[in-house]
Amino acid sequence: MSQTSTVEKPSRAIIPVLASAAVSAVLMQMGGILTLVCLVPIGVIAFSRSVKSTWASVLSAAAMHCLILLGIALFMRQEDFPYSVAVFLWNCVSMTLMLCVFAWITAPPIPRPSTAFRFIIGGAIICAVFAVGFYAISGMDDLYAIMTAQIKALDTDLGLGSQWDIAAMTRSIFAATVRGGGFAIAVLFLFANRQIGAVISAIVGKKKASNSGVLHFFAPPALVWVLSFSLLAVIVFTKFMPTQPLEIAAWNVVTMCALLYTAQGLGIVVYFLSIPKRSVWFRMAMTFLIVVMVMSPGINAVALGIILLLGIAENWVTFRNFDKTSSTPVM
Repeated sequence: MSQTSTVEKPSRAIIPVLASAAVSAVLMQMGGILTLVCLVPIGVIAFSRSVKSTWASVLSAAAMHCLILLGIALFMRQEDFPYSVAVFLWNCVSMTLMLCVFAWITAPPIPRPSTAFRFIIGGAIICAVFAVGFYAISGMDDLYAIMTAQIKALDTDLGLGSQWDIAAMTRSIFAATVRGGGFAIAVLFLFANRQIGAVISAIVGKKKASNSGVLHFFAPPALVWVLSFSLLAVIVFTKFMPTQPLEIAAWNVVTMCALLYTAQGLGIVVYFLSIPKRSVWFRMAMTFLIVVMVMSPGINAVALGIILLLGIAENWVTFRNFDKTSSTPVM
């Protein structure tokens, strides 16, 4: 579990709990890259304090977020912030649910299912809530308008002189988003916030960062059949029996399987880096090389593809052996 097992005194816990909640609530309103790390303060609490403190921070952040939105709706000019009751309620509910999902992943009251499956379930919940809410309130026309505006802004910032077909690019991005791209982004968003929170917690000395979760993660053996049939469904509903809703559903199942096998592949990588006989310099060099590969455009697709294939291959090839008494990697 990610939280500590010590019993905290309420007087000592309340200040960091409220501080993390306030920072998280403010980051939700900032927009841009800051919003992408709005869950990090909650992650720090999850890795450094108790489950109760984590959930207290989550509920406090949700309440603060709703109060900030209420203040915007009541005191800002309507033409600058056109808030309707429906938008206000959806924003409050969706962000509160996102906070609760993140707390369930990082500080679960019951350690089941495994962390990887909590990421998958959490990503699916976030995608469903945001998709249904946005579509019901704004509709497809507004969604296309927002995506087009974002792409045009990127085009201007990069100084490309509108060399792209903006309309075609918007359609392509939307198609990729509904076919698993949005789901993958939601999972990566949750994962990144959790890991950054773990690193910050380790830096301040509250808890040692651990890779034991991914190190010991194995996808269910039957998942390879789910992946196979979902890939077959993609081909059937794309080429032979074109049915867009079923094709989109199949792509999302493929994405789910790919994420789980990528987690298993990362476990294999961590395993080889964790073998006691490896020197510290070898581990540092390999870790640096892997980070560079994953962060390099173009190369990262190859690196992640190899990690994914490693995870799938472990259905037939044993890459990891653990000492039964200590659960440590052995040659």
